[in-house]
Amino acid sequence: MTNLYKHNYKLLIDRNMAIGSLLLTVEKQIKDLEIELCVILSANKEILLSKIGEFDNIQFPELINEEIIIENAYFTHNHPQKGFFSIEDIQLAYGWDLEQMRAVAGNNVYKFDKPPQGWKLVSCNIIFDRIDKEVKSILRIAFSENKITREEANKLRGEKVVELLILEFGLIIETYYI
Repeated sequence: MTNLYKHNYKLLIDRNMAIGSLLLTVEKQIKDLEIELCVILSANKEILLSKIGEFDNIQFPELINEEIIIENAYFTHNHPQKGFFSIEDIQLAYGWDLEQMRAVAGNNVYKFDKPPQGWKLVSCNIIFDRIDKEVKSILRIAFSENKITREEANKLRGEKVVELLILEFGLIIETYYI
């Protein structure tokens, strides 16, 4: 059993468990936090990174600076607003070649695995740019016609882009209740 201290938050990790069970144990501990907390585990259950963010995001300069390599890792984190995957979640999954991405929203855990064909970063970025541009174009028209507010447009963008990326990448979303 490992005690992990991060910003005075104690997280209990038992590396003797199977990876799926270990992730669910972590998720039960972070599901009710009011700020985002992520844990990134390697396939052999080493903690690559554990980090507390803010109410609705976590910044990762250590990944950008390549201080930590998370290729083929398991990434879990909570969403204090109880939401589904974000655009940033999907971009992080394909941009850093994750094996699995998980988001805890209250008592629900959403999960997707790396596609069987793998993440092809260049094509993922091209697909994202195309989908994002199309969605923004539609929402811009609705906004200019006063059919939606700017806040609604931003929320809808996040939802629609994620929905379309999931379809385009052929991701299978699994949901667990904890």
